[in-house]
Amino acid sequence: MIHNNNQAQPVIYNGIWMRNFTPHPFNLYSQDNELLVSVPSEGDIRAPENIIGNFIGKGGIPTTVKEYLPISPTDLPTDFDPSTQLIILSSISLAAYQGDVKGIRCPDSGPNSVVRDEKGRILGVRGLQAKG
Repeated sequence: MIHNNNQAQPVIYNGIWMRNFTPHPFNLYSQDNELLVSVPSEGDIRAPENIIGNFIGKGGIPTTVKEYLPISPTDLPTDFDPSTQLIILSSISLAAYQGDVKGIRCPDSGPNSVVRDEKGRILGVRGLQAKG
């Protein structure tokens, strides 16, 4: 299901239309930490959650047990064309996606890709991740 945030438009980068369906802008950086492209959010495609239960975990921290239900091609924009467009989803939504993953990626937030400011806040990433 798409939760529309605004009327942001896709951005062309290196000849491909980049469409961002995470809840925040997608910022792609070079290996030298220079901003290459910023893609505004067109909305948020989320995997539906099913809360299985709650408990008080170690240290008295409230913990929720969830499963993420599948999302399918019908949850994507109807005008999506994987031959000319790249859709960026959150990692949980990509993991829950049930369909051909051609043209669908998520930010690679691993330690070798993430770019942070001096206070440790994430600014963006140096690459994308594909579902295997």
